[in-house]
Amino acid sequence: MKYFRHLLLNLVLAIPVVGADPGAALVEYRLELDRFRAEYGGTRPLPEVRFFLFGMGQRPKFIYRNGQLLDARSGAVVRQWPLGTETIVPPDYVVALQTADGARVRIVEDETAVWIESAERREAIPGTRLPVKLPCFDGHRYARVLRVLHQELLVNTISRQPGRSRTFSCTPSRGIGTPQ
Repeated sequence: MKYFRHLLLNLVLAIPVVGADPGAALVEYRLELDRFRAEYGGTRPLPEVRFFLFGMGQRPKFIYRNGQLLDARSGAVVRQWPLGTETIVPPDYVVALQTADGARVRIVEDETAVWIESAERREAIPGTRLPVKLPCFDGHRYARVLRVLHQELLVNTISRQPGRSRTFSCTPSRGIGTPQ
């Protein structure tokens, strides 16, 4: 019965399967990004920094890093997991975790909210149930790259006042999440 309920939720509500392998989506994105870079120019060497920003549009901002989901403005730990492995898939707005004890968890953002999904639950992070339009860019040869660029723009919108958007950034002197 538990399996049937989980399958039904995934089919009817289009909830992604928590156990799905995010690695294939990440490989596809990296291949597309390589093609994009080859066509439009190279890259600069950057250090490997494993993090992901959640909170597009007017939603509260969060940073995932090393098994922790942090409030981006205050740095407070919202949720944490004993980290086994992690896969960050930027064009799908997903961080997929396998905890040290083998449980699978996903943090995912969609047009409805920012969600934490596990085998038993799917819960919206409080305050994130604000609608946002997320185009798929279907038919564009660099659709995944465009989704990531679009996400970066939307996550940098922090003002709830029309016409007063400011950017969200991380600077060593001002700290994580300080409005500029």
